[in-house]
Order: sequence, then C-alpha cells, then structure tokens
Amino acid sequence: DGRRIDVIGTGTPIRNSAGEIVGVAVIARDIGVRLRAEQKLRDSEERFRGAFENAPFGMCLSGMDGRFLRVNATLCRMLGYSEPELLASSWPELTHAGDQEASGQSAERLISDPSGCVEIEKRYIHRSGKAVWARTCISLVRDGDGSPLHFVSHVEGITERKRAEEALRESEKLYR
Repeated sequence: DGRRIDVIGTGTPIRNSAGEIVGVAVIARDIGVRLRAEQKLRDSEERFRGAFENAPFGMCLSGMDGRFLRVNATLCRMLGYSEPELLASSWPELTHAGDQEASGQSAERLISDPSGCVEIEKRYIHRSGKAVWARTCISLVRDGDGSPLHFVSHVEGITERKRAEEALRESEKLYR
C-alpha cells in the first residue's frame, strides 16, 4: 500500500558453483510492533522520571532493608543531604531515635497488608543534626507473585506546622 514499515533484515550470500556471489537472499521481518512498544515504554519511563524528579514533595524508593534505591531532589533538600549521600544510607539511619519503633511497625503493617498504605508523622535527622518533622505516606510494591519488592515513600515536610502547634499549646497553657 506504499506506506513505510520498520524491518530488520538478515542477508545471506547466494553463490554459484564457482563460489562467486551472484545474489543475496534477504529475510525481512516487520518490527514495527516491537519498536512502538519500546517507544511507549520509553515515554512511560520519561513521564515517571519527570513526575518523580519534579514532585513538590520528597519521594523515594527504598529496598526491603530500608536502604534508599532512588531519591528526588526535594527529599535531598528537605534532609540536607546530596543524592549520593542518601543513596549510601537508609531510613533507619535517618529516623529520629524516638520514632524508630513506630517506623518499624509501619513497615511490618505494610508487609502483612498487601493492599495497604501507611501514613505516619515522624522525625528525621537533618544533616545539621536538627529534627525534621514529616508526614510520610508509604506503600509497598510487589511483584506478580505478591512478593515484596520495594517501598515507595512520599515525604511532606511539616516542621513549621509542628512548631505552630507547639506554640499554640504553649499559648493555651499560659492562658489557662
């Protein structure tokens, strides 16, 4: 019908009785479906990468052991670490000691409930040593067999809100 198609060709020389090449046998296979599928995958990966990197909140993927697999720039700024520094550490290392137990229980809940998402307000340790409050929503990604693969976390900084709440409590206490 005159339209162009993508093919992959394999050629084999055709030789006469003297061994001279007198032609080429070519097998051409239409690879258009495969190329379109690969392009869709690249487009999807680019959309994910753009959403992940440009999110207005911290995002990360972490392994079942809590080690960071991927972090975005917002999370790096929130915690004061560079991307390589975060990728060399883990959630337990950056979680405030007072929130370690609740954080561990949240992970256990996710593993036991395949459809769940856990939301927790907890403190992280900023590179400067100060506590950073965050509202963290965590979900668990599983493979086709249901086995846990990694965690996806959305981290929203709420330190200012926590300070305002504390100031309000103090003010109410003084008023009473």
